[in-house]
Amino acid sequence: MYDESSKKCQTAAELECQKDRFRKAFYIILNRMLKIDHNEKRQRITKTCTATLSSSSSSSFEK
Repeated sequence: MYDESSKKCQTAAELECQKDRFRKAFYIILNRMLKIDHNEKRQRITKTCTATLSSSSSSSFEK
């Protein structure tokens, strides 16, 4: 038996999957382009974020 609603669901899911794949590919390309400029900045931000997170989480555990 052919169910129209399940077919719509399937195509919607496939469409989302394709969009997700495209988005990932787009971000990979974008990151490669921006990596040269932002790599150092990103590392600095990551370090400060990690430091802030670890200090705030350890203080919240003490309470």
